Amino acid sequence: MVSKKKPCKDPNNTEEGKMCYYFTKKFGCASCSAKYKPKTKTKKVKQKIKQVSSKRARMNQAYSVMRKLFLKDKTCEFPSCSRKHTEDNQLTIHHKRGRNGERLLDTTYWMAVCMEHHKYIEEHREESFKKGWLINRNKEI
Repeated sequence: MVSKKKPCKDPNNTEEGKMCYYFTKKFGCASCSAKYKPKTKTKKVKQKIKQVSSKRARMNQAYSVMRKLFLKDKTCEFPSCSRKHTEDNQLTIHHKRGRNGERLLDTTYWMAVCMEHHKYIEEHREESFKKGWLINRNKEI
């Protein structure tokens, strides 16, 4: 629906009795209202969702320091393995009860193992539960 032409309400209009279409409430025609509208529209920048919460980020920093101290001068705790922590042979921390929440920093359930045996523990879950390399997360100890 096209509006009827009406007198322009632009106060700075120098033409007496200029007729235009009303497109906005303040001013009449598009050419008059364009003078007073902002030239560029500001785009809203979408904020990315954090990959890690600030609390978990602090825990990860603490974990990094604790992990280095824990693995210093350690050997693999897997039976019949005596690999030491060196640059060539990196030991990892196996979390017997998982790494959720505060368990990430709980050193009572940490186990220093080489990558080969860490993979073995994760792949053979039934045997790991029997031998104590994995502990059920739901049970209270």
